[in-house]
Amino acid sequence: VPEWKALQDELRKLAGACHARLAAVISTGNVLWCVSHFFPDVDRLADGFYHDEIAARRGSMRRGAALDIAVQRAPDACVARSFANIYVIVVWIRGRFDVTDVRGEIRSRLKRIEALTLDLPPPNPEPAEGAGKLHG
Repeated sequence: VPEWKALQDELRKLAGACHARLAAVISTGNVLWCVSHFFPDVDRLADGFYHDEIAARRGSMRRGAALDIAVQRAPDACVARSFANIYVIVVWIRGRFDVTDVRGEIRSRLKRIEALTLDLPPPNPEPAEGAGKLHG
């Protein structure tokens, strides 16, 4: 889907500019919307970030409070900024970095990432052909 690819491309550019190992958009509903690239632990990283940083702030974010943080989450540091009340851009960086530079990169790309995220078609709830259905 072109809209999803455009967001992934923008996240890939952000990750490259920040020398990050991963960039992602996560929602306050603990949905991993898009990542810069495939990463084996992406679900664990995103879920941990959600529980540690977003969950406690979820209500205030929906009322318009911004999330703009830089935290050390061994072995990575995370720099994150919220947008559109329910989404967060997160960049995971390993090693030394300048938090001011990373925040500047996020800020400079925020309008584009926000527009791309808000223009996404809803995820397809139907499994791909040949895939099994989830039972719950």
